[in-house]
Amino acid sequence: MRTFWDRTRYAVSFELIGLGIIMTAAWLFTDMPVSSFGITAIIMSLLATFWNALLSYGFDRYLTKQQGHTNKTAMQRVCYALGFEAGLIIITVPIIALVLEVTWLQAFLIDLGIITFFLFYAYGFSWAYDRIFPLPAAANNAA
Repeated sequence: MRTFWDRTRYAVSFELIGLGIIMTAAWLFTDMPVSSFGITAIIMSLLATFWNALLSYGFDRYLTKQQGHTNKTAMQRVCYALGFEAGLIIITVPIIALVLEVTWLQAFLIDLGIITFFLFYAYGFSWAYDRIFPLPAAANNAA
C-alpha cells in the first residue's frame, strides 16, 4: 500500500503535469488567451480534486452501509467513474463558459475534450508512475 506522502506526490505531479500539457495544447491549438485558459484549467483541477475526494468519501460510506465493506466490483467502479465524470461536467461547464466567454455548447465540447485527454493521460501517468516509483516488494506480494 502506498504511503500518504507517496499518494500526495502522485496527486500533485499528476495535476501539475496534466495542467502543463493542457495549457501548452491550448496555447498551440486555440486562439484563446493562455491566461484565461490557465485560470480555467487551475480551477478545474482544484474542483476535480475536491469532487474526487467528496465522491470517494460518499461512495465508500454508501458501500459500507450497503455491503459492510468498500471492496468495489467492476460495475461499482464503472458507476463511480461515470458519477465522477458526470458530476465534473455539471460543475465545470458553467465555469468554462463564464471564464472563457464561450457558449454552453462550446464549453461542453471543451470539457469533453479535456475529459477525453485525461482518460488516456491518467492511464499513461499511472503506468509511468508505477514504473518510476514502484511499490516495495512486500506490498506487491500482499496485493
